[in-house]
Amino acid sequence: MRVRILFAKDPAVRFISHLDLARAWERALRRSGVPLKLAGEFNPHPRLVFAAPLSVGACGERELLDVFLAQGMGLDEFARAVRTRLPAGLPLLGVREVSPEEPALTAQANLADYRWEPRGPSALGSVRQDVEAGAAAAEVLHRAVEAFWAAPACPVERKTKSGQLRTIDVRPLLKGLAVEVGDLSSDGSRSSDGGRPAGAPDSAVVFRAALGTEDAVRPSEVVAALGACLKQVFAPEAGLVTRGWLYHENGEGGSLPLWPPTGDGPAMF
Repeated sequence: MRVRILFAKDPAVRFISHLDLARAWERALRRSGVPLKLAGEFNPHPRLVFAAPLSVGACGERELLDVFLAQGMGLDEFARAVRTRLPAGLPLLGVREVSPEEPALTAQANLADYRWEPRGPSALGSVRQDVEAGAAAAEVLHRAVEAFWAAPACPVERKTKSGQLRTIDVRPLLKGLAVEVGDLSSDGSRSSDGGRPAGAPDSAVVFRAALGTEDAVRPSEVVAALGACLKQVFAPEAGLVTRGWLYHENGEGGSLPLWPPTGDGPAMF
């Protein structure tokens, strides 16, 4: 039996690595008593398949994990058993059964929604002075997004595994880019701890980008490109990155969320 789990990686645990995240899930599943299907002859371990790793420091609102069971069991029973064993910060949001013949989750997840919310006073470079004087950060972000789409190219430098620098153009790698204004924080925190002026609305950049391919772009590269469009140095680490919906793009321009949407389904782009 193949069970797909929908879960979140909350801000409180955003600095744990993907390896530690996988260990936390394996530990919780083992302690839950569900009949896990083990792989490996000399070191048996549960077969767990995550859709795509999250970078350290990033949150996830709709992360996906496939678990393989040695025998069938009710989904409600499975969810109850596992939920009580999970550590704080990794809430289980839903479970459903998927066909064992379905392609691997890693092969399906090739597109994702992201959100970057500036929090620290240095997030927007020198224009933070305008924000502190009362102008909303949303205004700065709107200007950056407009400049991004108006530019013929938005180059940034990427360091390769060999330590070399190469220039990539972020602009054609995005499927969408916009600004959201509202109560956007996953943890509900407000300007008192985020470096925003009291009474200012929360604001964030939202975008859709490829996953796990040569066309994949890092959230930090998108933020850097936005700053460069205003001749500023935006600081990605001074904001909160959150990954949202995960999709499968079929190569013909269509994309489907890998978890069936409900009333709050993806409508970003």
